[in-house]
Amino acid sequence: MQQTTYQTVLPYYERFLAKFPSVEALAAASERDVLKAWEGMGYYARARNLHKAAKRFAADGWPRTAAEWAAAPGVGPYTAAALASVLAGEKAPVVDGNVARVFSRVWRLDDDFGKLPARAKLAARLVPYIA
Repeated sequence: MQQTTYQTVLPYYERFLAKFPSVEALAAASERDVLKAWEGMGYYARARNLHKAAKRFAADGWPRTAAEWAAAPGVGPYTAAALASVLAGEKAPVVDGNVARVFSRVWRLDDDFGKLPARAKLAARLVPYIA
């Protein structure tokens, strides 16, 4: 919902969930059916990645660690860390631009936090501070 509002997308999202009420239902669908059901929500690459991930999860089970989540199609380090933290209690810091900006000032770091290796390095440094 980066370029629209919740109210605009909700009917399309509800229709999608009605058509694919489980990861198994989504995994069993054809890509064509998934893309058709995705109409109105934009960013078709997300639908393709969601479909690929559903196939993987239906076959292999749900990821538990940040590394496993990050290996799923369309899941980046931020989302992987958030999912592993919330769903499995992993100490996986979620580092976005704001977190990087704050800690780069506090710790006087001059890394380029626009790049993933710098964010990963900062995330590793934050692990001991997670309760």
